[in-house]
Amino acid sequence: MNVDGIGFENKGYDPGQRAFALKRVSEGAAQLRLTFEASTDSPLVNPAFVIENWGEATPTLTLDGKQTSWGKDARFGLVTTLGRSTLVVWLHLRAESQTEIKIEAAP
Repeated sequence: MNVDGIGFENKGYDPGQRAFALKRVSEGAAQLRLTFEASTDSPLVNPAFVIENWGEATPTLTLDGKQTSWGKDARFGLVTTLGRSTLVVWLHLRAESQTEIKIEAAP
């Protein structure tokens, strides 16, 4: 996973959560772009993302340049605790080529 987004830190894949872990380290950070070099030998299957310190903003999702609606195949949730919130995103997806996922905080 390649992370392109100022203000976000890649914490790697967390097998305990079965998710890619990220952290928002800058208050103004609002756009996160993830690129995966998937292939037939190493496909991207139903990825999940846990983004610490996301904030309260509702996220928007773009897959390979196409705006995607939240629903059955793309879900998110905000886990709020004292002093911070974590965004959890799950995608029903199988990719065998380069795939770009963009998650943005809605204005």
